[in-house]
Amino acid sequence: MGEHLIRSDTTEATAGATPFLRVAGTVIGAYVMARQAVEAKRRLTADPGNAFLATKMPTTDFSCARILPLAAGIPAGSARAEPSTQ
Repeated sequence: MGEHLIRSDTTEATAGATPFLRVAGTVIGAYVMARQAVEAKRRLTADPGNAFLATKMPTTDFSCARILPLAAGIPAGSARAEPSTQ
């Protein structure tokens, strides 16, 4: 897996990198949101009326329940470019 990325053909390399970047962005985004939700929950004890902080938990719940699972369905070679016939 990934041998086609080593070749000098940049079209192949960038096409192969796309699904990896999509998975990384989805997982890292969920991680950052989870950390923000933990901090927001901590800060809400001092400021229970803060609407911005209160929306962090449901937003994170939605993202982790609906967006994060999509990362598992992104196949590693889904964007692999076909060799040029020219």
